[in-house]
Amino acid sequence: MRGFALASVLLSALVVAAPARAQDDAQAVDLVFVGDATDASGLAVVLTELLDRVEVELRRGAIRAALDPREVLTPDETAPPAIARVWIDASGPRTTIYLVDEEWERILVRHVPLEAGFDEVGREQVAHIVYAAVEALMAGARIGLTRAEAREELGVPEPPPAPEPPAPVEEAEPAPPSIEVPSELSGDASFGYLGQLFADGPTLRHAVSLQGSLLLGRASPRLALSLGVDFFPDSGHEGAGVRIALRSWVLRFEAGVDFALSESTSLRATGGLGLDATSVEPGDARDAPVRLSEAFDAVGPLLILRGGVHQRLWELIGVSAGVLFDIDLLDARYVVASDAGDQPVVDPWILRPAIWVALEGRYR
Repeated sequence: MRGFALASVLLSALVVAAPARAQDDAQAVDLVFVGDATDASGLAVVLTELLDRVEVELRRGAIRAALDPREVLTPDETAPPAIARVWIDASGPRTTIYLVDEEWERILVRHVPLEAGFDEVGREQVAHIVYAAVEALMAGARIGLTRAEAREELGVPEPPPAPEPPAPVEEAEPAPPSIEVPSELSGDASFGYLGQLFADGPTLRHAVSLQGSLLLGRASPRLALSLGVDFFPDSGHEGAGVRIALRSWVLRFEAGVDFALSESTSLRATGGLGLDATSVEPGDARDAPVRLSEAFDAVGPLLILRGGVHQRLWELIGVSAGVLFDIDLLDARYVVASDAGDQPVVDPWILRPAIWVALEGRYR
């Protein structure tokens, strides 16, 4: 008898525990309703009664004013597990049922025309369609269409592919400081003033100076080649009772080196040859018993030594200044010839020092 009583107690415990375990394991259906709140409540009552028959819980979601079909077609990773997810769209002239399986792989789409609207008969009809689909899913049946087929039927375009995650950015090693390297060929062109001590007195003459230079090489010192011309306007000279006017052009060919003192400053030393073409025009002889010759041109070679500082002010503009020495290789003189000997009118110095300043345009 004692054993029979113990068995009866255990059996009673199992009978009591079974419904509790079934309640814990009850499956659920999620419902979203699109339309009127009163219609949503009426449908929920009918659908709850039907789902209770198979011990499935109805979880009601929000009541919507509209539905985007992409919500049905796109799996929600945050949604809780459910045997089915149902959207009832009763906002239009016909009611549409969207029912998605647990894996969100297949979708049932049913359009239900309700002649009398979403009344009691309409609610019963919609609820039984949902109930039948849930029963089929619980029995292992496959419902509806694949997501791709449903997307095509509903006319919803494929979503754009998710962007690939950006590649990890490796920190680049800091670049070495940039150093401005001169090009193989650069140069400058200058326009300036030259003042030169020409003869005893002392006689100072003035010139307009033009010069173009090329610099070859990258590293300092660089080879410098230049071609220039100086124009000395008329200058009057008087001696031995005679007055003459001299007007000169000096063509210069020079070569040398350019030493970079900084990024914008350089020191340049050049030497070369020049050609002095002077126009001589005799003036009046006053009371001197001499016969004046006709105007003539005198041409003589020069040896040139030059040194200067070149300073860049802006990218392509600079200034320069320096000293220059012309050496007259012929020792030219302008004289009055007589039996008593030559009397100089002007006797230019063999070594003629000069200073010059110029504005430069640079080519890099």
